[in-house]
Amino acid sequence: MTPPGTDTAYKAKELIEVNGLGQLTLQDQRIFDVLLRAAHCSDLAIPGARFSIPTAALRTQHKANERIEASLGRLQKAVLKIRPADSTDWISAPLLGTTAMRDRRVFYELPSLISGVLSQSMIYAELNTQCLRVMRSKYSYALYQSVALRANLSKKRHEDVSVENLREHWLGIPR
Repeated sequence: MTPPGTDTAYKAKELIEVNGLGQLTLQDQRIFDVLLRAAHCSDLAIPGARFSIPTAALRTQHKANERIEASLGRLQKAVLKIRPADSTDWISAPLLGTTAMRDRRVFYELPSLISGVLSQSMIYAELNTQCLRVMRSKYSYALYQSVALRANLSKKRHEDVSVENLREHWLGIPR
């Protein structure tokens, strides 16, 4: 993953194709991606590592921090559930751990499941951050990431996708 401020970001497959996160807003998803990028530039291998980022890096046009606070709360309530392919086993964790805001910075922790996914994932999407910034709906945001994930796969030439799979896995629309 590249440092915040560059035009390219990388996101693990396991964090793109996620079920049950339909309650997150576009702003929530953008903030989560910025937090991931900032954390990925640090050492994710340290259990319980705390990361920080300026609040200005998380804001859009709105200059106050209330929206950031609300997004962080929703990210802490959202649960990531990972199920290995062709398995009934699963593991789940909140998307975001402990957070604090002080001195115009957000301090946060990523749950060990998220850190493990980021440090062990073998498939990443290469994302253009300029494209992500202009997306106006959470569905276009999710679709762009899903297509970008598949764009660089060298062994997969095509994929048949059912409407149900597209809605639930690619776009995060609950049933």
